[in-house]
Amino acid sequence: MGWFGGEPLMNFKVIEYINKKIIDENEAELFSSMSSNGCLLNYIDISKFDELKIKNVQITLDGIEETHDKYRPLVGGGKTFKKIIEGIETLFENTKETNISIRVNVGPENYEKIEKLFDYLEKFPKKRMKIYFRWIFQASERNEEFHIHVRDFRKENSFTKLSKLYEMAINRGFKVMLPILNGDMYCEFDNVYNMVIGPEGEIYPCTVAVEEGMEMGKIENGKIKLETKKQLKWHSYNGYEDKNCKECKILPLCHGGCRNAALHGSKACPEEKRETESFIKLWYRVKKFEKKMVVK
Repeated sequence: MGWFGGEPLMNFKVIEYINKKIIDENEAELFSSMSSNGCLLNYIDISKFDELKIKNVQITLDGIEETHDKYRPLVGGGKTFKKIIEGIETLFENTKETNISIRVNVGPENYEKIEKLFDYLEKFPKKRMKIYFRWIFQASERNEEFHIHVRDFRKENSFTKLSKLYEMAINRGFKVMLPILNGDMYCEFDNVYNMVIGPEGEIYPCTVAVEEGMEMGKIENGKIKLETKKQLKWHSYNGYEDKNCKECKILPLCHGGCRNAALHGSKACPEEKRETESFIKLWYRVKKFEKKMVVK
């Protein structure tokens, strides 16, 4: 079960209540995760994470302090980088089982400065932390000029550029995570049992399909009521039956790519497709490093 926002920690009491209820009333082991901006980690009782089975927290950093504070300020313009680093430290000090995934958003302004970010992360336990890198992407029509600049910087060797950052992190002894091409499905929302539950009990197919009209059911009186036609449509796409996908050399790895993109008429193929050689080299490097960590 994953907590997603907005910012989940703005209502930590609800997380406490629901997680505890699941733990107390079910025999199955709970694995709970969370995506957080990290700013509130010092304002809640973080020691409860172990009890509540919150096993992983994803926190996003936009590079070093200078670029992060520029890209991700508070609503009133306040800085956030130091708050997040302090919060991560508090989490590690007050939990034994919670791990952290650091998502690093990369763009033309911070690409050459990413190695300096590792200096801030060196003090944290590397066995409980993973790092991964993603290009800043356009989620709305705002700042069109900026996102054009990002796309121009990425160009055709986009994944090769990210690979260099992964290599850099591995050389510093950090565990890394390749977020796609790493399982038996493209993402967790390919699974018929996975769904997103909104604040009013509305049910959506995935975290990028939560706009009006994408609801495929609702929770009412403690029961899940699904609109069968919408659910079947969501799960109807199959990359192994798509003509273009069947001719693609990475189909067994990406499983047809993003389901939401396909249902909206685009492929949204992973960038690894364009640079297969770079991906294979990085995959080998990551697996070799992981094996070395296990042996230790």
